[in-house]
Amino acid sequence: MGPAFATLLQTPPTTFAAGEIVTLYGSNLCSTAASASPTLPDRLAACFVQVDGANIRLYYASAGQINAVLPQSLAAGSHQMVVVRYTDTGYKQMAAQSQPLAFTVDRVAMAFVERTAAGRTLLAAQYLDGGYADSSRPLHASDYVVLYLTGLGRTAQVFADGARPRRRRWNRCRFWREGWRRRFCTPECSPNARVSTRSPCSFPSTRWRRAGR
Repeated sequence: MGPAFATLLQTPPTTFAAGEIVTLYGSNLCSTAASASPTLPDRLAACFVQVDGANIRLYYASAGQINAVLPQSLAAGSHQMVVVRYTDTGYKQMAAQSQPLAFTVDRVAMAFVERTAAGRTLLAAQYLDGGYADSSRPLHASDYVVLYLTGLGRTAQVFADGARPRRRRWNRCRFWREGWRRRFCTPECSPNARVSTRSPCSFPSTRWRRAGR
């Protein structure tokens, strides 16, 4: 189990956050492969995932991988997750159940989207015109960019788990970059969001951590 966004630049988090998109890897997880879009279902491809006995929402399910969303109301601390597979999509006869997987929830557990350009792994810093920062178009001081991430934790705006969030309201977040504080705007609507900000420096070699809202 890990963040939905695989990482080479960032230290993989050892904890997760409420509302975070996570990926489970294994074998014989689900009977078939299927994907979903909001409103997300709590069962897919003849299987479901439970956290502390309650079904959670699924983006994608297959025999080897499941993409799921942790509940927004998940409290900090230790929790258990299990995968349950059925013989068919009618969910009448259970075929198998995984052993419980223990994991820990913290206030935040950010994971940024990365991309590959010219053989290098870079943070996916997107300009407002849709292009991405790379060696052919490096970031400069005062550039405006968008960063994509998951694991921002609980947000002020409440919406149903699995629903498509509204995008009109914003939270304030504070981030540090190598001891230097910068305030950003990030969408209030979802713990899995994007951050729009003005760049003080180049991002590919930068590690970020969220300080609070």
